Amino acid sequence: IAVNHLRGHALSPKIENKSFEYPFLLLLISGGHCQILSAKSFDDYQVLGKTIDDSVGEAFDKVARMLGFDYPGGIFIQKEATKGDKYKYKFKIPMTSGNNSDFSFSGLKHNVLHTTYTNIDGVDYDIFKPSFLRMSTNQPYNRMHKNQHKYMLFLYGISTLFWIFYMDFNKYFTNKVHTTELPKMSLKNHLIFWFTKIYFIAVWVITPIVFLGVSKFLIGFFLYNFVMGIVMSVVFQLAHIVQGVDFADAQNLGNIAKIEEDWAIFQMKTTFDFSPNSKFLTWALGGLNFQVEHHLFPKVSHVHYPAIRPIVKEICKNHNVPHNEFKSFWLAVKSHFAMMAQLGENPKLVSA
Repeated sequence: IAVNHLRGHALSPKIENKSFEYPFLLLLISGGHCQILSAKSFDDYQVLGKTIDDSVGEAFDKVARMLGFDYPGGIFIQKEATKGDKYKYKFKIPMTSGNNSDFSFSGLKHNVLHTTYTNIDGVDYDIFKPSFLRMSTNQPYNRMHKNQHKYMLFLYGISTLFWIFYMDFNKYFTNKVHTTELPKMSLKNHLIFWFTKIYFIAVWVITPIVFLGVSKFLIGFFLYNFVMGIVMSVVFQLAHIVQGVDFADAQNLGNIAKIEEDWAIFQMKTTFDFSPNSKFLTWALGGLNFQVEHHLFPKVSHVHYPAIRPIVKEICKNHNVPHNEFKSFWLAVKSHFAMMAQLGENPKLVSA
């Protein structure tokens, strides 16, 4: 017997209220679906809005796994939330200005992992790199790292290819983001993964080869990926892998959900702004040169960061909290190279 379990959810109000009549507006929230429905009759439903990625339940489960809780995660997060401060962490509310009623919850993973646990090795995937690079004082050292500041741009250049053809599959088959386990994927997520991979190969690999030939494809494909990889990697590392930042190790914290000091102060110690007076860079990078303000106020549009920055600096000064910034882009780049060279030194020899 075929059963539409979503219609079962839609009819569930009638269990307690027999007089419940059509039509009615329904917000349907389940483990794998989130929809707004116009229920006109028993078998006539119009979808007004739906989740375009993770449902609410999936978002809870994934974040719970990141925080070390069991499955299902919602009940554990709800229990811990009663002990917390709802004003401490400001997460962005997605898709509030669209022309439809669709939902998106996948961005919560980035908010939790990177915006909350900045520069914490084992949790912040922005500083996770393969063994060729050492990007935290808590990451293991090998002799190759001695020259990492010399070859890192090459690795940055091939990083997008690495993500597409290795990292995505590594996360898929190991069910982990670095050391953080992910919840079991639903059938929908499996299908989305393989469909998007096949679509990418068809559109960005096979089609150019058919029309341009193999040699022209290889030149163009590697050139645009190389440039994109360098630009993306350098811009993101200028905020966190520079001289003067703090690092933390998730394993040393005992519980990765716990930060030993105030969250806002921790963000200030692990993040730098760069070139804050450059209107061109602020426009071209979409405000990514204001990483301090981005971490403190992820709900606020980046166009307001230049106005917020002086207020943050004044508050930091009054409370003896550092507000880290580089006056120019090139000073930040120089500091990143110097920091990578510093991280490439043998920690045993340095400490000796």
